[in-house]
Amino acid sequence: MGASSDEQGIWITRLWTSYSSKSFVVNVLTILLVVIIFCASVVAYPTTGQFPVLSSTVWLVLQFWFVGLLIFVCRGRVGTWAGKVVGLLRGEATSQRRPCRIKTTHTGKGTWFSFASSEMQGWRNAMEDAVVTIPALAEPLDEFAIFAVFDGHGGKDASAHAAGILTDRVSRRLAHDSEVGVALRQSLLDIEDDLRKHNSPASGIPLEFAPAQIPGKDKCHFDLMGCTATVAVLSRTSVTVCNVGDSRIFKCRNGECVPLTRDHKPESPRERRRIEAAGGMVIKFGPCYRVDCNLNLSRALADFKYKDPNLAPEDQKISPVGDVVTAEIDHQDEFLLVACDGLFELMTWNTVCDYVHKRIKTMPLTAIVEGLLDECCSSDMFATGGRGTDNESVIIVKLHDS
Repeated sequence: MGASSDEQGIWITRLWTSYSSKSFVVNVLTILLVVIIFCASVVAYPTTGQFPVLSSTVWLVLQFWFVGLLIFVCRGRVGTWAGKVVGLLRGEATSQRRPCRIKTTHTGKGTWFSFASSEMQGWRNAMEDAVVTIPALAEPLDEFAIFAVFDGHGGKDASAHAAGILTDRVSRRLAHDSEVGVALRQSLLDIEDDLRKHNSPASGIPLEFAPAQIPGKDKCHFDLMGCTATVAVLSRTSVTVCNVGDSRIFKCRNGECVPLTRDHKPESPRERRRIEAAGGMVIKFGPCYRVDCNLNLSRALADFKYKDPNLAPEDQKISPVGDVVTAEIDHQDEFLLVACDGLFELMTWNTVCDYVHKRIKTMPLTAIVEGLLDECCSSDMFATGGRGTDNESVIIVKLHDS
């Protein structure tokens, strides 16, 4: 936890008054002597050769030396004021602004597995994730289970809509296509088409978030709102995953993490080529790379501001086409984990896997998923540099647990 405002004020005051044992006159004379020696040394040397910057520095010193002297003389009071300001800012962040750790947790069972899911708002002002847990589809597809996370951005409506129709779209595709991977990828494209159909002008969108930079286009609900899509279709012998964005799925096999997805980030060479070919830019903005100085992922559903109706889905700046991976499932596989990227801001693939692996045989799944969310949520956003402050959603499927 961070220090209190009083402690911070005392610390800064002590720093500023570290020379209090010297007399006032000695302090003033010392400063003046340093200034005179510095200026004289610069004037004595030519400033056009190896010290060209010092001439301007001398004039700055001569013009503003009294400011430094004033601060030095009043260092105790200034230190106290500075401590109070810093303490106030820190106190506001740590006392009045806390992460919302209220969790929405669900559990269930299939014929050969059990699962638990949990969602937490964290530091964000609203929860924008959506989770899907279906232990068995309707007959004759009841051999399949679906687990998915949709990580929304710009609002919750895109992720909520996608989660709401996922089961229907996947079931329709599986009924006509025996290849699970093909059906899963196409079902996400069906959801993309449905979001586009619902992308009508919305009067409730604040003006600053409206796509005004698109000439002649009305403000549309899903132009600046979208979501990732990370879906797993599980059967007794295999798991097929389709990923759009930077949410993640992995399985734990003999205690080791086996990633089944890859993050879709703008700086990836294959993603950058597609983005630039579609007329977009990849720019490092702050700590991460972004598409057109905005989105820090390169694939998503919706976000129609970045999509040209004349381009194929696989050629868009922000593509809705998912990567598909199929892996076998046998008795060496312990569990499957599906989570949004917020879970990995303070932890890695391996540390998340280790956390669950060490507890899954002795603790209830509900305690594991809720404990994992707390572990991944920052208690002090300043101490963690802003990491661990996202929405968090996770699903853990304990395999071979009837």
